[in-house]
Amino acid sequence: MVKSQMDLGLMVIRILQRHLKRQIISLEGGFQIIADLNAYHSFVASLKQQRITDDFSNLKMLGHVYIVSDAKDLAQIVRDVTRYGGTFRPEEWISLVT
Repeated sequence: MVKSQMDLGLMVIRILQRHLKRQIISLEGGFQIIADLNAYHSFVASLKQQRITDDFSNLKMLGHVYIVSDAKDLAQIVRDVTRYGGTFRPEEWISLVT
């Protein structure tokens, strides 16, 4: 049961993270993920919960990782814990992109 808009936003983020971890995403699929995450972001922003909107903005940026074709660039993104608000630790990035 959803108790608040904050709970709903957190639930959406957790569901999407689990879903993305289970997917093998191609370069073309990366562009679709970006489009999908943009649509979800619009919904999350409508909840008017700034913390959730900020966290989801960082998750939304994950879509860009799927369109990085150079392994060196991808490694730099994973190592940079301050990128995208520092929401994800390197281990979490790795679990999302591998």
